[in-house]
Amino acid sequence: MQLWKKSIIGMLGGILCGVFLRYYHCEYGVLILNCMEVLSTLYTNALKMMIIPVVFFAVLFGIVNTSDIQQFKKVGLKAIAVCVVSAIISSGIGLSLGIVMQPGSGVSIQLSEEGNTSQNELGHFIGNIIPSNPFEAMCAGNTLQVVVFAFIIGIGILLTPHRDEAKKFVIVTSQILFKVMEIVMNFAPYGVFAIILCMTAKHGYDVLHGLGKLSGVILVGLCVQYVVFLLAARLIKIKPFRLQRKLFETQMLAFSTSSSKACIVKAIDLLQHKLGVSSKIANFILPLSTSVNMSAISISLSISALFFAQALGMTISTMDYCIIVLTSTLGAIGGAGIPSGTIVMMSLVLSSVGISASVIPLLIGFDRVLDMCRTVINITGDIVLTLIMAKIEGELDLFECNKSEKI
Repeated sequence: MQLWKKSIIGMLGGILCGVFLRYYHCEYGVLILNCMEVLSTLYTNALKMMIIPVVFFAVLFGIVNTSDIQQFKKVGLKAIAVCVVSAIISSGIGLSLGIVMQPGSGVSIQLSEEGNTSQNELGHFIGNIIPSNPFEAMCAGNTLQVVVFAFIIGIGILLTPHRDEAKKFVIVTSQILFKVMEIVMNFAPYGVFAIILCMTAKHGYDVLHGLGKLSGVILVGLCVQYVVFLLAARLIKIKPFRLQRKLFETQMLAFSTSSSKACIVKAIDLLQHKLGVSSKIANFILPLSTSVNMSAISISLSISALFFAQALGMTISTMDYCIIVLTSTLGAIGGAGIPSGTIVMMSLVLSSVGISASVIPLLIGFDRVLDMCRTVINITGDIVLTLIMAKIEGELDLFECNKSEKI
């Protein structure tokens, strides 16, 4: 059985058992609840244990794993700039929906630990982006400082004469950490069961209702982002509805696999043979885009950050909003290629506004279904980005792209 199905079963089982323990007192109820709290703590700690090392080596992996430096300088930097703009727009969409729809309003969440309460004034925030002690930043869970430190180390690796040896070390270590993260996520059904059971037994339906509202708002944000992508295609004279008909099969593959990487071969074939993109652009930009362009993640990150802030009764300042946009953008870029990238990068956004990472496991049961929808938006964004870059470089056949296509 697929992991996401197991996670949903675990979530539903946790709800049912939690309701039973809350409303139907049984002889061993307290003992069961205590055991589930231990299990939820173990899983939460395992997840938090992996966040910092995975983020650090994921950033390093992305920097050192560039195969063609000259082509990257010529075309890749333009593509990355478009990715950054796309992620900022997505973060803005998520932030706007979070402010207007207030998914955390009326929800009460209690933290098992306090978050980072440092003030987020502009000078303080910028001055602390670079860590004075990177190991202290890792121990404190300051994900943004870890990302910056990893970026600096990555640049250093590219400039050293021993970069090939360093690259091999980074790749091997990244693969090991990604595998361990995958192992941790394989225990998600049991962790989700314990977490949801404890949450339902203690707080009833209120928190579950709030998480349902959060999921609904995220889905609205993804729909808005999809419309933005179609409008972007229209700006370069591509007919949106004909584009959608051609994208349908690739989108269904993305939905069923929840992996943009699994769609690369099919998407490249689509770009070359049905959308009029040259082989040179399709084979370079599409894989690059699937590695850095995860704008749907930024929507989830920004909305989730506001949800938890609202549920915890925090006052969010204008500076906090700016920080959420910035960190959600970084999370969208850094989350590409990481198993459960949204869950991992959530720590980056939450810690930047003083929210403890201990709330993250609450999202796992809901997030797996949302991830299928996010992947559809991400692969659509990857293809549209490739079309835009092909248009900029004069490598797009608009006649072929707009040719009628049946599903």
